[in-house]
Amino acid sequence: MQRARCMRMSTIRHKELSELTGPERAARYRELADAQRGLAAACPVADIRRTHLELAALWSRLAEQAEHGVRPAAAPAESCRVAPAE
Repeated sequence: MQRARCMRMSTIRHKELSELTGPERAARYRELADAQRGLAAACPVADIRRTHLELAALWSRLAEQAEHGVRPAAAPAESCRVAPAE
């Protein structure tokens, strides 16, 4: 039951992100990182909380790369699943 409370999925489409400029992508990635940190703070399950923090770190790294004009080496799948803040 606790797992269900801190896991809610939404879809981020690759096409939506790829149409953004580098600074716009960086800002969006930071929003996604913040959402993951918010979920981690509210999650009572340690392993899920840790996963949210790991995802936040990945989104933050992508934001830094986008700011410097670095594109991911390969396009992600058509959609990536992340858990947004409720």
